[in-house]
Amino acid sequence: MALAAGAANADSHRWQRALVGERKVGQVEITRRESEGHILETETLVLELGAPGRHVSYRVVQSTESASDGALLRAVREVKTREGHFLVEARASGDDLEVANGAGHAKSSQKLPGAARSLKSDVFAQSWLAAVGRGENPAPLSFQSWDPVKLAVVEVTWRRLPDTDALRVERRVQSSNQLTASTLQLDAAGHVVRESMRLGSFDLVLVESSEAEARAKNEVLDHVSQQLQKAPYRIPSKDMRAKIRYSFDNHGVAPQLPVGAGQRTWTDGQTTFIQVCAECVLDPFALSAEDRKLALQPTRWLQSDDARIAQRARSLAASARDDAAKMKRLTSFVREHMSVERIDMLGYGTAVEAFTTRRGDCTEYAVLLAAMGRAAGIPTRVAIGSVYARHFEGHRHVFVPHAWVQAWTGSGWQSFDAAIGTFDSTHLAFAVSYDGSPANHFAGASLAHELTLISAARVVPRKSATN
Repeated sequence: MALAAGAANADSHRWQRALVGERKVGQVEITRRESEGHILETETLVLELGAPGRHVSYRVVQSTESASDGALLRAVREVKTREGHFLVEARASGDDLEVANGAGHAKSSQKLPGAARSLKSDVFAQSWLAAVGRGENPAPLSFQSWDPVKLAVVEVTWRRLPDTDALRVERRVQSSNQLTASTLQLDAAGHVVRESMRLGSFDLVLVESSEAEARAKNEVLDHVSQQLQKAPYRIPSKDMRAKIRYSFDNHGVAPQLPVGAGQRTWTDGQTTFIQVCAECVLDPFALSAEDRKLALQPTRWLQSDDARIAQRARSLAASARDDAAKMKRLTSFVREHMSVERIDMLGYGTAVEAFTTRRGDCTEYAVLLAAMGRAAGIPTRVAIGSVYARHFEGHRHVFVPHAWVQAWTGSGWQSFDAAIGTFDSTHLAFAVSYDGSPANHFAGASLAHELTLISAARVVPRKSATN
């Protein structure tokens, strides 16, 4: 959502309908307040997500406080679902940026020296948008901002799209490892009246509406089913421990996929292959000094330096004979520690939030296990991909989105899955994340959706010739 994406306007209160296809699945309330040279814009998005007979409201509140010249003063993003509550706040303090994640016992904070220098909000783009509304074709506008989803300083670029009549612009947000974009339709005053964006596995469209239209009843969006891929065959238990080769249609774009931890991958033209063997000898992998540093350091999502996580991890790992044995103990702990309540695959918590609330889905299991591994001195990273399920939410024999942990146990990466309890040859990794952030997770999930699974087969070893 593009906050303050419109020509200069005094206090205002606007509404939008949230559409997927022709279905109304939610609404957005947008308020703008000006006071003593400060501008506060707040967008509240509510989506109805779930499945027939069971749904949950997914509520995202995003606020930006800016100076009148567009300088970013404060950015807040709050996500509320039945699974939990996530809050991130970034506040400028001179040239420094103070960032806080979570709330209460799950709160962590960090100061980024010099990061607030020259940061802008979308208020800075108001005059540019007004020019587009007047029919002008200004040069693209770029500036640095803070993105509360990517948890990073980003480069924001606005450019007018080459349409002859429509006043359409593109807003691109580039971080160090991810690019996202949305397309916006303007009116003659430069106000946004329509915005289209990719949200997970579906296209979300926000359309300017009256309050009554926005508040009309929402349909439930089955966000889970759209992320599933039908398995090419019913995979028996014996195959799940053997070597399986999968082929995907990459639609002409060769992906960069992770290797190691039982997975090999290669591309031949429009076909990308992934081969996984859960019980094969691990491929040797030399861990560079830089990768080791990344795989051991605490991050805003993997808080291995949290006193409670560190104490529990070291206690559990103390008498284990090697790093693989330590990870098995930590995996068992996380699996028993986390709640088994029904989950809705919503939200994304940190390791501290998972440890404290004991709630979440596979992502929370993974970030907690990765943080505990690091606290025990073991390099870890989060794997993002999919896994085979015989039964899932009324669907049979499908691959579902999943996350687990890869740990470097001495000679190579080895997989550990606290959510399911075991790693098998139906785990397909599309991305790995060293910082555990949701930005990397969603990038991996998007790649999984862009590749079409077309075949899978057990690889049978050739019989050696005999005399």
